Amino acid sequence: MATANLRFAANYAVVRSALTASLAARPSREQVLVLAGRSSAMPISDATVSMSAPGAATKYPDRNTSVTLTAKSGSGYKGSIELHYNRIPIANYFPNTEWLLPAVAADTTVHALLPAINAAYKVNIATSEVVDHPVRANATTALLEVVEGSYVFQAGSRMMFATPLSKVVATRQTKGFYPNEPYEEQTIFDLMFVPGQTNTTLFDRKGNYIFQRYTGTGVVDVDPADGLQGLNLKGDGPYQAASDGATMNPGTQDFTFEARIKVPSITPPVFPIFNRITSSTGNGTYAFRLTQGKLDFFWTTGGTNASSRRVTATNALQPNREYHVAVSRNGSVIRIYVDGELVGTATAVTTIYAAAGSMFIGGDTGSGGTTTYAGTGWIKSMRYTLGVGRYPEAFAPKNIPLAARLLTRQMVGFTSRAVPPPDILLQFKDGSYANRGSLPMTPAASSSMSIVAGAGRFEGGGLRNNGTVSLGALTYSLAYDLNDSYTVEWFQRKINAGDNVGNVNQIIAALEGTAGGNVGFQYYSSSIYVYHNDNQIVATIACPWPADANHHHIALSVDKPTGVCKLFFDGKLLGQFTSAKMNPLATMTRLRLTNLSTVNVALSSFYLSEFAITKGVAKYTEAFTPPVAPLI
Repeated sequence: MATANLRFAANYAVVRSALTASLAARPSREQVLVLAGRSSAMPISDATVSMSAPGAATKYPDRNTSVTLTAKSGSGYKGSIELHYNRIPIANYFPNTEWLLPAVAADTTVHALLPAINAAYKVNIATSEVVDHPVRANATTALLEVVEGSYVFQAGSRMMFATPLSKVVATRQTKGFYPNEPYEEQTIFDLMFVPGQTNTTLFDRKGNYIFQRYTGTGVVDVDPADGLQGLNLKGDGPYQAASDGATMNPGTQDFTFEARIKVPSITPPVFPIFNRITSSTGNGTYAFRLTQGKLDFFWTTGGTNASSRRVTATNALQPNREYHVAVSRNGSVIRIYVDGELVGTATAVTTIYAAAGSMFIGGDTGSGGTTTYAGTGWIKSMRYTLGVGRYPEAFAPKNIPLAARLLTRQMVGFTSRAVPPPDILLQFKDGSYANRGSLPMTPAASSSMSIVAGAGRFEGGGLRNNGTVSLGALTYSLAYDLNDSYTVEWFQRKINAGDNVGNVNQIIAALEGTAGGNVGFQYYSSSIYVYHNDNQIVATIACPWPADANHHHIALSVDKPTGVCKLFFDGKLLGQFTSAKMNPLATMTRLRLTNLSTVNVALSSFYLSEFAITKGVAKYTEAFTPPVAPLI
């Protein structure tokens, strides 16, 4: 067998998308054999060869893993051969970007969850390949972490399974910030008029109803008298509910209609606040309105004017004044209130006629669909409650307008802040020193450093320092101004777990420019030093380095408005300090990694990857989970 025939170029990061279900369902060891056979065009299987445990690649810089195949007796082959390929981070193997956690009813472990995960994603992860982390009952996350020995996955690579937020939050319609609101569930609609509200479409806070402008030129506007938003009616048309339902028919139930209105300077003959009419005759089922300046509530028991009843307030409302008005039914009694004062009562009320009519606000229509009454003035808010008569007696209206309680149904929620893409992003992919961020940079690699394939945190390489006393550094020419908020972050790991990190100088990175324009990072004596202008220490923050060879994430977030700088290690806040020196005004002309131009120090060996600077935002302000995928 020729070596050339068996060395195959399968990069799993590419191949995974083309894996068949049958191949992905095989154990990882078998997958390697199948891919080796495909690449060599020779039948290779457990029946013909034995395979060693995976180890580090030694011959080819673009491969990270080697295995040795040895021919079995009677197979038709003889001898051994070493194959080289790329193991990948486990997250690259799964087809989706979101990995959903199966339901966890009781305390369990990752190994116990593997059958459900394998079945859901049509893969075959073995218990021998991942750490058996505990998973608690009702957990929302579970970590899949690869151990040594997997044939497909890089040791130490991780991915997080998580419960979809939609399984935790059952509805997107929140109750909002209602002060002492006892009847939220009974509230059918609650109209508000807020900045950004369109003039043609009015949104209900509850999400149940939308009101469309039926006719006219009414607008959502700011009342100059008090600076509050409201519906400014022009006297030429109402708004109509876009949908209708049984909840619009009070029938025999208790109910409350209420609104804040402002009477115009010239009171119209009729000012409909809300009303519902039948679709065919134009006769009403009920209406709450101003008639000759007086509030009245009109309803029918049979759908025609012949079966109408009415209760009217005793006094007229005054022009250019804002009022809280309400009509409340409690049992067989209907009461009208103005600013909490009882102004009208009807007794022996039975059934309010139910019809498939339309709900209008700010106007009325006749049987032909034409506007017959159209209010002028303001409606500042409106609320309808079914099943509860909120006001069985006089009350003191809340000083807070209804519309000011919760201004929008479009909740901001728990979304990430908008983060701009990195200006500088060095991933050292494919042996390249190129910047994958937006800032133009010219690299000039040093002989004391090299890129090692597979030594990066993710699919990229790692920048390796050789550990010698040298002025050599990876240097980039640039033009960069950090007089803004920004975040610097990177991944770093020892080459070997036993390497000395804590007491040996490591110059990690420095941005250099004119005097007073330098910012840099150094690790020494189990602390991270943040410095300015080469060797002027701004802060020293203790950071004991773990006794392992894992990748660790370091980040510094600088908030320009406050001057607060926060340093994180693996997502945990190590410490913070305040310094204006971290926002140099001078333009930096170069970036140097792993050494300075003016300081000659003993350097320990380490790998650096995913080095990024993002200007315009302090990304990390509190404890966080370190990135589990490349930054872009």
